[in-house]
Amino acid sequence: MAEPILSIRDLSVDYVSADGPVRALDHVSLDLMPGEVVGVAGESGCGKSTMAQAILRILPPPAVISGGQVLFEGRDLLAMDEGALRRMRWERIAMVFQSAMDALNPVLTVGEQIADTLRAHGAAPSGRAARARAAELLGTVGIHADRLESFPHQLSGGMRQRVGIAIALALDPALVILDEPTTALDVIVEREILEEIQELQRKRGFAVMFITHDLTRMLQFANRVAIFYAARLVEVAPAGELRMAARHPYTQGLLRAFPSVHGGDVDLSSIPGSPPSLRSPPRGCRFHPRCAVAVDLCREREPELVALGPAHAAACHLVTG
Repeated sequence: MAEPILSIRDLSVDYVSADGPVRALDHVSLDLMPGEVVGVAGESGCGKSTMAQAILRILPPPAVISGGQVLFEGRDLLAMDEGALRRMRWERIAMVFQSAMDALNPVLTVGEQIADTLRAHGAAPSGRAARARAAELLGTVGIHADRLESFPHQLSGGMRQRVGIAIALALDPALVILDEPTTALDVIVEREILEEIQELQRKRGFAVMFITHDLTRMLQFANRVAIFYAARLVEVAPAGELRMAARHPYTQGLLRAFPSVHGGDVDLSSIPGSPPSLRSPPRGCRFHPRCAVAVDLCREREPELVALGPAHAAACHLVTG
């Protein structure tokens, strides 16, 4: 049995405020195997991006990692000194950020930005080599080399996102984190980009953590899916099993809220209510105020994430007893 390439253990993140800390990620544990694509889904504010940024230790203030471990290839990233961590970023773990227009430097050409990444990690012995490698990387994501001299504002949203992917793949990392890489793109461009990432992942064999709101796309793209709600992991299962046999009421509600990519007449329904405030979350199961099948136990005791099968786990009193 292969060892996980990434093993998150009991990870917690707080946002410090004048009124006390707000727990944005609450004792989360999740493994990612080499070459696997794990999807992470949930409503805004549930902790998806916070977890991704905690892995790379790039959380902006006032966020602090308050507990846990992040083991990557057997090394704890949270205990690593800044120099070693800097070398690890992009060489072994890379990230495609949610908004490429914000992630790219507006005053540098895209060629310069790719070359800077290569030079910073000693991957290009000369400027000519860096430029040649930058052109090769743009070609990998379907952009002609003549765009090396373009500034980000001169590119479409889809092209900017492809540049972000090219930078992430520049050093052949073992893990790529995609933080909602197709946000604000139209559905045609979204599909093209995801298909390109799938093809690159098959060729290069890197593992992927894919964060998105779009559960329909995720079920197509991921091998396994982790569902987050109000800073906690509430269900994890293989994508096909989750689609057909989701066990947590929140996951079931998400599935009913998204149309099938194969079409057909399906009645869609939204989840009533809103996610709770993380400043004062409800006692017991955090989903119980919105859950149609909640019982008294749900309001009194927090459910634990319990294995329901070889690769399926859920945190719900109704399925774990």
